[in-house]
Amino acid sequence: MGGAINEDVEVAVNADDAIVNGFKDEFRLLDHQIIGRNWMKGRENPGIKRMGGILADDMGLGKTIQTLTRIVEGRPRKSDKEDGWDPATLVVCPLALVQQWADEIKRMTTGLTVVKHQGTTRTSDARDLRKAHVVITTYDTLKSEYNTFAGPDADSKSQSKAKSKAKKAPVVEDSDSSDVEHFGRTLQKNAPKKSAKAKKEALFKVSWFRIILDEAHNIKNRTTAAAKACCALEGKFRWCLTGTPMQNDVAELYSLLKFLRIKPFSSWDKFNDQIAKPVKSGRGANLAMKRLQVVLKQVMLRRRKDDTINGKVLIELPKRNVNIIACEFSASEKQFYSSLETKMTDVMEKIVQEAQRAGQKANYMSVLLLLLRLRQACNHPILVSKDYKEDIDAVDSREAKKGSADIDGDDLIAAFEQLDVSKKCEMCLAEWVDICSPTYPQCYPDLSFDRLTSSNTTKMVNNHCDDCALLTVKSTEQGPDSAKIRMTRRLLKQIEERSSGVEKTIIFSQFTSMLDLLQPFLNESKIRFVRYDGSMKPLEREKSLDAIKNDGAIKVILISFKAGSTGLNLTACNNVILLDLWWNPALEDQAFDRSHRFGQKRDVHIYKLKIDNTVEDRILALQEKKRELARAALSGDKIKNLRLGMDELLALFRPGQGGESDED
Repeated sequence: MGGAINEDVEVAVNADDAIVNGFKDEFRLLDHQIIGRNWMKGRENPGIKRMGGILADDMGLGKTIQTLTRIVEGRPRKSDKEDGWDPATLVVCPLALVQQWADEIKRMTTGLTVVKHQGTTRTSDARDLRKAHVVITTYDTLKSEYNTFAGPDADSKSQSKAKSKAKKAPVVEDSDSSDVEHFGRTLQKNAPKKSAKAKKEALFKVSWFRIILDEAHNIKNRTTAAAKACCALEGKFRWCLTGTPMQNDVAELYSLLKFLRIKPFSSWDKFNDQIAKPVKSGRGANLAMKRLQVVLKQVMLRRRKDDTINGKVLIELPKRNVNIIACEFSASEKQFYSSLETKMTDVMEKIVQEAQRAGQKANYMSVLLLLLRLRQACNHPILVSKDYKEDIDAVDSREAKKGSADIDGDDLIAAFEQLDVSKKCEMCLAEWVDICSPTYPQCYPDLSFDRLTSSNTTKMVNNHCDDCALLTVKSTEQGPDSAKIRMTRRLLKQIEERSSGVEKTIIFSQFTSMLDLLQPFLNESKIRFVRYDGSMKPLEREKSLDAIKNDGAIKVILISFKAGSTGLNLTACNNVILLDLWWNPALEDQAFDRSHRFGQKRDVHIYKLKIDNTVEDRILALQEKKRELARAALSGDKIKNLRLGMDELLALFRPGQGGESDED
């Protein structure tokens, strides 16, 4: 069963295996979860060098319950203690899932002590963590402690140092008054009074018996602090849980293999030479995929919701209806978009020309940001004039090296963090050049239209060149609504009439400012709603989730894509409206599965809003291309014409082009 991907499985399933010692009596495993339970047990076998793996089941198939089965059954032995391993299991997950993990452990299992290790008042004493059965922390907490543990030269620290430091007894004099919560037996604290200067690096002072990365695609970029921190942890068994092990590029699988320490592909040079480069170039891609499959068949278990066991689908769910809804621009919106597209395309072509003259590739980040403005205009013209910081929740916290060509295409707004916006036009990225400087024009002999100077910069709108200043003024004259806001109101009215006011709806947007624009119209229509975004405190988020689940009067939850597209269970809602297209289909599917998952009783209706004859047409085409690449990588199918990169980005500016000219 290991590595099963979209295949019908005929296997004898013992009903008695649905009962798990350590679970409360009312919990039973489904057939596919029994298979997963046995597979995970087989992957924790040091005798044959099996030290964990990737559980890559679709969202909603129960990765958490299968993992809890392993935790309660796979307890450390006396020999593990003698070998220097501490008994605790570490779970690393996004902040939004910390409480969910704690709640699920408390709800399903018996006798497990849980510590939530997060926040500024978390313990500095590794002994508190060693005493727990399960420690739950966040990727951000882990990154913070890694920086403390590894110091300024973190990149040069080897894993051997991480191992030696983890095995040493912690030299900690004190701990803060911690707000971590404890479930099960009360921990006894015998440590003496401690200094306020105790270092926050306890996660790296424990030799974990088991490490579990939930939503493991958070480390897909190997250069980020999150990926480095996870790989620096020391643990006997190591697991990755993700419904989307690959989203954009096969190189994303490298971080998972490195964390799992799967040789030889835990070496980037080996992985890059034998897999990543051939797939990206198209030369030897099918052989590279075969190499990758040999590994994945051993270390990964992946099932889809529509897979079958003994002729029966894994999980019976209501229908999922995906509707692509075309929204019509008003005459003024259409004119504004056309002007913006012309400007952005001109700037893009200039970027490409200058790069070609310099013998370089066009700046990937700059192209992404120009595309961002076009996508914003499809939602509402006013978004184009706003500072990116107003949509801070859409900023991906994963790091990207300045000027790197490896910036993830889905981390559009994150790239803004690399710009000194006070010296660039916020809309078209033109650089500021002081023509009064004594070094001008010597330092800028090729000064062209995409440079801001005192002669082409207006004082009417800060940080915009004249062309973009005019567009900014036009954007503010468009009025409060937009094509997508009008369609959203229409859909909500249809949902209310169809269900007699019973059904609830999730509204997703990448841009928190778009949610701001929508709110007054919901109030005007007397539609009660709650909100869930990254600017809210954890308790406020939990309050919103409780309201949409349990308050019958609340009909809508507004969710920023970054904060709530993964992990949340929102089966109380059976309608999903996606205000802006995301060119990574895996992320969209994750968002949809907040509603279409185990526990949903109604058919799920998904509405993807788009504007015809805009960049969104080309994004839809690119989505299908990415689906094909992911399908090939995870199933072993041959790949053809699927190289993703700068050509695809540039094609998004050009109607009628979708990157079909790529080499095989």
